[in-house]
Amino acid sequence: MATATPLSGSFPLTVSFTGSGSTDDIGISTFNWDFGDGGASSIVDTDHTYTSAGLFTASLTVEDTDGQRSTSTVTINVSNPNPLCNGVIIPEYRVNGEWLSGSNELTVPEGTELMFSMLPNGIGVTVEYPDGRVFGDDYLLGEVSVTDSGAYKLTSAQGCITIVDLNVEGLSLVARKYNYKDDDTNYENLVFPNPTSGKIKVGVSEYSLKNIDVKLFSIYGSLVFEKSFEVKNEKFIDLNFYNLVDGLYILKIYSDKKVKHFKIIVFN
Repeated sequence: MATATPLSGSFPLTVSFTGSGSTDDIGISTFNWDFGDGGASSIVDTDHTYTSAGLFTASLTVEDTDGQRSTSTVTINVSNPNPLCNGVIIPEYRVNGEWLSGSNELTVPEGTELMFSMLPNGIGVTVEYPDGRVFGDDYLLGEVSVTDSGAYKLTSAQGCITIVDLNVEGLSLVARKYNYKDDDTNYENLVFPNPTSGKIKVGVSEYSLKNIDVKLFSIYGSLVFEKSFEVKNEKFIDLNFYNLVDGLYILKIYSDKKVKHFKIIVFN
């Protein structure tokens, strides 16, 4: 049984999740949390911090010693500290000269040239570094190193806030994880164009030779699109959302009990 406290609040919101109330007649062997924002844990009672606004469905899947599974869920409502900003702010970043957006978690290899901003454009943004330094909109971080990892707070002139959790991997780790070469491109976090008029590309190179489920949810949690893919050696898949009404949506990619999520804006 999944329980959590608090169930709502403004981000960054740390929620304590409890699964120790779960019972089984022969004994539970594993606990797996999916926090609904791309985060996960196998610890029965654990904390998780939400860094963006939205309605998140956290799920706990337990498995007993016979392999039988059961899942329970709890909903966490995370708001922006400025209530006028809820549902309209999306982090944006320029990776090696190409503008991308949508995820509050960004992993890049060491040496990547990076810049942060916020959508919609033209709202005046400051970027607060993990060490407390503050710079203006479109400030170029340059080629990042492992020491640049951390939480970057983006604040608009109206006080709207979003946080990007940057993870910079050293080239030795990248080489082992992605078989990295100088001319390789890491497509792990690519979702573009965003905003979109209905068609987007999603980078899927990390899912090579795997099956994935792609789901799109409205900001209120309703499922509006669902499709399964068998990824072979392609680097992108194309998704068409021409039939959707304009607005903010949450795109989730499910694979191997892991979930990644992105915010996208649809303007048809």
